[in-house]
Amino acid sequence: MNNSRELFFINNLFQYGVIMLIVGLAILPYKLYSQLLNIFLYLPAICLIIIYHKSLLRNIRTTPVLWFFIVLIVWAAITTNWSQEIQKIRELKRLVYIIIFILGCVVWNLKQPKKFENTLFISSLLLAACALIAMLLWPWRNPLIADRMAAFNTLENPIIASYAMGIAFVILHLHNCNKNAFIQIIRFFALLVLLAFIIWTGSRGAIGSLVIYLLLSFFWLKQQQKPWFIFIILSGCILLLIFSSHLLFERGFSYRPAILLTSLQMIIENPMGIGLATPYQIPFTVQLVFSHSHNLFLHIGIGLGMPGLILYLILWVNTGWQAWKNRSLPIGKLLLGIFIFSSIALQFDGIYLWDKPNGIWLMTWLPIAIGFYLTNQKTIYQPHQKINLENSNQHA
Repeated sequence: MNNSRELFFINNLFQYGVIMLIVGLAILPYKLYSQLLNIFLYLPAICLIIIYHKSLLRNIRTTPVLWFFIVLIVWAAITTNWSQEIQKIRELKRLVYIIIFILGCVVWNLKQPKKFENTLFISSLLLAACALIAMLLWPWRNPLIADRMAAFNTLENPIIASYAMGIAFVILHLHNCNKNAFIQIIRFFALLVLLAFIIWTGSRGAIGSLVIYLLLSFFWLKQQQKPWFIFIILSGCILLLIFSSHLLFERGFSYRPAILLTSLQMIIENPMGIGLATPYQIPFTVQLVFSHSHNLFLHIGIGLGMPGLILYLILWVNTGWQAWKNRSLPIGKLLLGIFIFSSIALQFDGIYLWDKPNGIWLMTWLPIAIGFYLTNQKTIYQPHQKINLENSNQHA
């Protein structure tokens, strides 16, 4: 079965599904986007899981962090028993989508590590093209928030769009283009487009995260980059700080300290959580009420309580550790960049963790899936070396 045309077709279908997961956010209406993901992402993922179920089960048995993921999903499902104002079946289905995506990614990554890197690169270039079109069509558009750039469809929200484009920026910045001059020129232009787009969104979380990421990457990557590219990185940081300083500071702290304290109080009062997807409010004044905590980790703590928060933190710490430990590998380097950017950005947003695929998935479940792959890999691969999922010549 491993050498069959069917398996080749399934692997390629899943690759298209990953591209659609990322690019479809900006180009497809949400209903059509969800329907196509069923065909191109979830169906091939289920097939891969079934085909390689023996290897997957073996990896699950020997990898504690995968058990923590399974326990987190089970705990999230349990909390729906005391959730309020939710459609329980819908929320449970969303948890199933997450499981299928994560396990499908783990299996496919182990079989196609280099293809996964290229898939992320292609998806990021396409997102940059969407950003360019969005900016060129700006005079004829009617944005949700005046004067703040956004993409289309699911990324019509400037905040979510800025984070998705930020992930694309990180991937393009870190991807190894094999010294192809033409691709390097395209990548450089795409980085400029994404940078302009992110600044135009006015998202302080994305802008601040990108500035910190670029500054850290100067020290982290200085031995791997040419002097002219280091100069561009530093110049980009300076320009970001100069031209977006008013965006970063003019609105003050936006009540974040008060939201933080109130969120912590809610977690203390409900240590087992208020239940998955239960809507809640954080009041500041009689007239000013926030509908979420503006922080992924606080949001998880409020919904799933301390058990859920601890389990997710274990997954996130493992992601960072695997990224750092494997930073010499192409996929490890990409993961480290995504982890740095996301860890900062998720302090400001990330409430859509448990929804169906969206821009926040690129900062949460995608890096966690890559971290699982790095945890499970049995051998260190070279850029063009193929990895077999099996440890022997046995077929699943």
